[in-house]
Amino acid sequence: MNNNPIQWYPGHMEKARRQMADSLSHVDLLIELRDARAPLSSANPLIMQMVNQKPHLIILSKADLADDKISQKWITYFSSLGKEALALDVNKDDVRKILSDKIRAMLKAKIEKAKERGIRNKTLRVMIAGIPNVGKSTLINRALKRKALKAENRPGVTRSLLWVKLSDDIELLDTPGVLWPRFDDQEAAYHLVLIGSLNPQIIDKEPIIAYGLDYYYKHYPELLKKRYDLDDLKGDLLLKIGQNKGFVSSEGVKKKQVREYLFNEFKDNLLGKMSWEDEPHK
Repeated sequence: MNNNPIQWYPGHMEKARRQMADSLSHVDLLIELRDARAPLSSANPLIMQMVNQKPHLIILSKADLADDKISQKWITYFSSLGKEALALDVNKDDVRKILSDKIRAMLKAKIEKAKERGIRNKTLRVMIAGIPNVGKSTLINRALKRKALKAENRPGVTRSLLWVKLSDDIELLDTPGVLWPRFDDQEAAYHLVLIGSLNPQIIDKEPIIAYGLDYYYKHYPELLKKRYDLDDLKGDLLLKIGQNKGFVSSEGVKKKQVREYLFNEFKDNLLGKMSWEDEPHK
């Protein structure tokens, strides 16, 4: 494991963090998106500090990429801690209905209190927050059923806060992806690179690729075998994959090219549904 702490905290993230902290007092509910493949690593401690007593819903995004059994274990785990959580596949699920129903259910007491005061259609304001490239803008676009926000599969696209109307009674606040200044947990940093939330240009990819290959070997050996035409996993996997995929020259396997190839394979989840983190043992 690399012992040099990874750091990536551009100036716009600190600005966004301050804006979010200021806006939080004006919202009724915070929805925090985490990547279903790494629910702990994709939890921003700065967001957790801001939550305080505010109603808080955890959405495990990109559930279509994650190991279904492990995602369900995470939902059960969060429930055991008294936290509201759900896994969401924005490509299949009715995001608009799921979000609307969950928001109204979690804010039922506030809605009832408003009715007692004669306010029939109280506007519910909800902040959507999370680390970069976890799917905030995509979630909102699916909920609105139109492309209202720019969304790309790379960190740092959203740079400002923006309100959008989900329904007559619900408004959503899209926020930029925010990280924290220093990653002392290097395994968590590796996960963030592998799920596309941390800029890969700031880090030595070689130990991450070695970590990813070892993780698949231990937890998803069949995905390795199928994707890279491997009969068994004995010996030097980097060399075997390089040979099977044609990364060879007269001097042998081109290890540098194999590593770059594997990095993109892992980052783009091309081996199949998997999770980088299992639910913690209690």
